[in-house]
Amino acid sequence: MKYFLSAIFLSVTVAYFTGCASGDKPKQETAKDTTNPVNEAKKPENQDKDEFFNPKEGFITPSTFQVVVFSLKENSSEARSDSMDIAKKKSVNMLTSSAKQPLTSSGKTEIRSIVEESGKITKESGQLEGKYYFIFQITKPGLQTYVKEKLN
Repeated sequence: MKYFLSAIFLSVTVAYFTGCASGDKPKQETAKDTTNPVNEAKKPENQDKDEFFNPKEGFITPSTFQVVVFSLKENSSEARSDSMDIAKKKSVNMLTSSAKQPLTSSGKTEIRSIVEESGKITKESGQLEGKYYFIFQITKPGLQTYVKEKLN
């Protein structure tokens, strides 16, 4: 009986200390998570990627219209030139489709003119995943009202 009680006491003691020892491990893991500057350093890069991968396209303000395009060209200057043409075409198509009523040919010509005059690349990425990304914006006071209500 004496050995039986000693065995139970020993088992409980071992279980208690084993539980405490395993209870220390999560504390160490949380300490690793809170002291990981690498994750914090990557946030700005991920934010840049998000800006180009998950952009808001269309009217971002009543006077600013935005599209995002990319190019597979190998150098930045070729990619910029290529993307400028693509961005202009994409902008014209999106602005044309955002008008409340179907546009006449003169309305479409007016949109092309606005895109040519007021459109420019405002931001570009470095090479991300083999592509160059560009944000193209058209800024003109009252652009949204003009396109949606005054053009015909």
